[in-house]
Amino acid sequence: MTWQIGVFVAFRVLCALPALRWPFAGGLFAIITDFSDLFLMNAIGGIDDYQRLDKLCDLAYMLVFLKVAFGWAGLERGVAVGLFAFRMIGEVVFELSGARWTLLVFPNVFEFWFIAVAALHHYRPGMALSRRDAAVKERDESVGYGQTSLRAANPEDVLRRQIDPQEARGDAAEGNDPPAVEGRLHRDVSVALVAAGA
Repeated sequence: MTWQIGVFVAFRVLCALPALRWPFAGGLFAIITDFSDLFLMNAIGGIDDYQRLDKLCDLAYMLVFLKVAFGWAGLERGVAVGLFAFRMIGEVVFELSGARWTLLVFPNVFEFWFIAVAALHHYRPGMALSRRDAAVKERDESVGYGQTSLRAANPEDVLRRQIDPQEARGDAAEGNDPPAVEGRLHRDVSVALVAAGA
């Protein structure tokens, strides 16, 4: 191992450690240094097989992130562990095959999830994501959609609708069959009756 590799690895490991104390700020710092270590590599005279070493050094901050994530609970920890395992599968396949497309198939979504949850804890202390919160949100959105649909088919609004003679003449001018216009009114009334029954 050359001294350049030693400096590079030490830099990456040391830059990952602040996330243990400050998950949000330290996590952002670790990711930024990951993007900027190319400048360090050029400054110290270059490193053979930089791409492979860089991927191995990514494990430093990812393991730190995982250590922090184990301190979370429920959905936050479960998703973090699952995304970490998913990425590790991609890393192993990449090391065995050397095919860079595997890194596209197994993207590093883990770090984005970590930063999102760390930001939530930083700006909203005491708040945590859970399966129950996700289920309640999904149910509320579903109920809200149903209420909107029911309001759109309000029986009184539909029954008060009148066929404007000008609209009827316009339909005829456009070649629409007048019975089709009448059928449209019948369809609206049917919708109103169904909504009233609901």
